[in-house]
Parts: sequence; C-alpha cells; structure tokens
Amino acid sequence: MDLILGNSIKVINQLAKDELVNKKKCQLIYNGVEKQKFFKRKKKKLVNIIMIANFISYKNHKMLINACSLINKNVSWKLDLIGNFTDPSLVESLKSLVVSLKLSKKVSFLGQKKNIDSFLKKADIGVLTSDEEGFSNSLLEYMSFSLPVVATNVGGNSELIDESFNGFLVKKNNSNELLTKLNLLLNNYNLRTRLGRNGNERINKNF
Repeated sequence: MDLILGNSIKVINQLAKDELVNKKKCQLIYNGVEKQKFFKRKKKKLVNIIMIANFISYKNHKMLINACSLINKNVSWKLDLIGNFTDPSLVESLKSLVVSLKLSKKVSFLGQKKNIDSFLKKADIGVLTSDEEGFSNSLLEYMSFSLPVVATNVGGNSELIDESFNGFLVKKNNSNELLTKLNLLLNNYNLRTRLGRNGNERINKNF
C-alpha cells in the first residue's frame, strides 16, 4: 500500500504496532456528521437513556443493562436499545437478562431504525459500552444532538470525549463505574445540559 487511512489515532497506532505498517504511510481522517443546532431539552421526571449499537457481543449491552439494574428505585428512567439484531441468540439472552432483573417495563429492544434523529431528540443521555472501537459514529451522533455521553475508554473514544466537559469515560466491562456516571447525569439536569452543549459545539467545530 502507498497510503493507509485510519479514523482515529488509536487505529493508526494499532496499524503500526500489530500490522507493522510504516507510520509514514498512515494518515488520519476522523469520521464526521452534519452540523446540528444546540438542542436544549425540557426538564422532566422521566430520563431517557439511549444506546445505538448493533447487537454484537463486543458492544457489551450487558454492561449497560447490569448498571441500569442498580439505579436507585426513586429515579425515573427508560432505556432504548437501537441497532441491528446481528446476533439473534445474543438478543434473546439479553432479553432474558432484562426479565430476570425485572426491567421489562424500562428497557426496550427497538432493532434497527431509519429515523434515528427522532430518537436522539427524545433521549437525554447517550451511552456506548463497547469493548473495542475505531471511532464511534454513535458518539458523534449523540453529541451532535446535544446529548451528554458516557462511553468506555476504548479505541478513539478518548479522542472525542473530554472528561467532565462533554461526557465521561469509564473502564470497559465495569458496570459499577458506569452506574456512578449515570447517576451523576440522571440526577442533574443542569449537568446534562452543560455537557450536551459542549459536545454539540465540539462536533460542529471539529467533526
């Protein structure tokens, strides 16, 4: 190859380390999204959490479901899981987990959706719990629609999220740490709004 493009610094470093690619042949081009105006959400009792990720094992939906099962009973929340049912057996196991944790009324498996914008506008918090990533389109979409985000610190996520500025990074497969960050956002409308505004501005300026 004469030129190899990567969509995050982490991907380019991985090419050099694992694939033994000459770094001089690598160039960085981040993924991008269309600009959106800042979208301020109304303060309401029910807080909507969204995760857009195909149902593949490394997206680790289980981590999010387990964290949500530990949210204080006094907090009103709902979780929408959107993505292609790529692995039907995984979907069934996750649905069984939701039933066993008595979360059936709170967690919705919506499958693949074409009109993602409408779901992003109804959401209040965007989450991504992947065990690995390149540079996440879901995070770009969350932030573009002024959502505060919580994501695992994998791949290029740290190149997009500044801790406590536009979201939070947590260790992969750590439901307790995820719960801590979710609680911060669930219980603080002003924090959600501030992080969402910062994320929207960062996307419009850089991505």
